[in-house]
Parts: sequence; structure tokens; C-alpha cells
Amino acid sequence: MFVPVPTMALEWHAADRDKGRALTTMRLPFAVSPADADSVTDELHSVIQPIINCTITRVGWRWIFRNDDTETAESGSNTQILLALFYRNGDRYDAIYLPAPNPDFWETTGPYAGVRLDMNNPTVVAAIEALSTALAEAVTPGGEPFPTEFVVGGKVV
Repeated sequence: MFVPVPTMALEWHAADRDKGRALTTMRLPFAVSPADADSVTDELHSVIQPIINCTITRVGWRWIFRNDDTETAESGSNTQILLALFYRNGDRYDAIYLPAPNPDFWETTGPYAGVRLDMNNPTVVAAIEALSTALAEAVTPGGEPFPTEFVVGGKVV
């Protein structure tokens, strides 16, 4: 079970005049509600921007949760191997990368054996349906429903 940790991470993305990029992560010893994130972001930006010589281009908030039921990872698990779940985002595709995919859920026959998720497996079907539902309930900043068309494949890094 995941429980909220009473801290948050605020990520500042910045760019200099030569398009150099930097990322700063600031851990805050308190939690900010999503409703208050805009005003806190503006307040922090107003005091930080004047003391740096680059432009803050983007800010991201991360609410942190800890897993209280952490078990030891499976033997042979490798976080450098990624499962890529591709979905359509307007006219382009984006991906959700999941670390250390379980090989028990790969196709076992055909040209994609050992590479692509088995879409006939009930566990895989349930996971894709849950992700589709979560994305369908989200909306873009413009108020449009978030796309939910997945294209399933695997990627080794």
C-alpha cells in the first residue's frame, strides 16, 4: 500500500541564452495540495527568478508516496530493461516506460515472442484497461479528453 510522505519535490527546468538546460530539484518539507500548487509555484518563481541568470522554462510538482509493502525484487529483474507502452497523443505517439518487465507476460510464439506483451493474458488486459481508464479520466490543459489508444511493444535499453 502506498502512503503519502509529508514532503514534495519541486522541479525547476531552466535554459540559458545558448539553449543549455538545467534541472533543479527542491524537496520541500511539507505537502502542497494540487489546488494550491499554482500560487506556491508563482510565489517561489517570483523570489528565485531574480537571483538566477537564466530563464525558468518549466516547473513540475511531484507528490511523493512510499510503498509500505515493499518486497524483494524477483531474481533476474533488471531495471535497465524497459517495457514501452505506446499510446496516441493527437497526431503523435508517446510512451510510458515501465522498468524490469516480467517475462512471464511476453508473447511466447510468433515473430514477437519474447518482445511484445501477450494481449491475450488476463493480467495484461487488466493493466491496459486500468491505464486506459486512468488516462480517459484525465483531461488536457485545454479541457480535451486524453487519448487512450495503446500500441503495445517492448524496448530494451
